Amino acid sequence: MPQSSISSFMTIGELYAAIASADMTHGAVSASAVAAGMGVSLLVMVAALPKTRSGSLDDRTALMGVTTTLIKVQRQLAEALCADSASKIIAARKMSQATDRQRAEREAAIQVALRAAVDVPLDVMRLSVTGLKQACTVASRGCRAATSDTELAVALLRGGLVGARFNAGDRNAGPKCRRSRRPGPARRP
Repeated sequence: MPQSSISSFMTIGELYAAIASADMTHGAVSASAVAAGMGVSLLVMVAALPKTRSGSLDDRTALMGVTTTLIKVQRQLAEALCADSASKIIAARKMSQATDRQRAEREAAIQVALRAAVDVPLDVMRLSVTGLKQACTVASRGCRAATSDTELAVALLRGGLVGARFNAGDRNAGPKCRRSRRPGPARRP
């Protein structure tokens, strides 16, 4: 049975099942955090390779600095993945409404939970951007043979950013689906 909550201790198969679950209320933001986390992981790997672009001490020092930042981003993405804001919204909506005071408390709890729910995709967006900025250093100073790893990392971080942006409510951020039109007969003037 698929789990409906995400944990950083899940196997990859359990993670796929949880994201695919109809009970999953935050699948898109979780998938965004996973994509961004995979991108960050690839950047950490490239930065840790013994060979750098020029083999210089400057390259190694820059890559070590980037690695420190990327590991922090990776940890924060794992925390965002485990955020359970959806259950807080559901719990707030189930609060009693028998009295005016209870209705006011319920409304306040819903507002707090909704703000927290928006914070998660915003955090994933911010962390994805941080990863993308660090990717510039990895791309320019990392091992040339790992260029495809760096490019994939950038693609995953962009995917994490766009997915989180969609989840945060910016529906104009992505591609537009257009209705295909069949060419009709040529019109004469």
